[in-house]
Amino acid sequence: MRRSDLAYIMFFSGGSLVMLFFGLLFLFIKDRNGDYEDGEIIASINIIRLTFLVIFVLLATGVAINIFNRFKINYLFIFEIDQNSKMNADQLFKVSAILGFVWTLCFTMTVIEEKVTMFDQLPTYFMVGLFVAMLFYCMQPCFKCGYRKARY
Repeated sequence: MRRSDLAYIMFFSGGSLVMLFFGLLFLFIKDRNGDYEDGEIIASINIIRLTFLVIFVLLATGVAINIFNRFKINYLFIFEIDQNSKMNADQLFKVSAILGFVWTLCFTMTVIEEKVTMFDQLPTYFMVGLFVAMLFYCMQPCFKCGYRKARY
């Protein structure tokens, strides 16, 4: 594993873990007014589930490639993958760690916006913008980012 990939994976995985615990902490704290309704969190569950599925597929693909490499299975031939533009498992872990950090940040900001009344819908717009940017990053065919050749 390259040192730069490992640095990205460790930084964003640690940040995701901290943000997830922070979001869960705010989720179980009662708000000051006592009129907490989880309508916004329930309304955003579908997009949270969809983006989590994208991250899980990236992570599971990296684990599958590690298993194929460990048992010397020629998965490039089996799945007819171009050998010049393939993604290795470390690159998949790196992308899933970055997207996982964005996911936990959006989840935490959704919970904070619902619990803390001083923000007045600002984190909602920020969260929706981050989710749209993450989906565009995963699915866009235009720019050379996110290992575009390997995605094709």
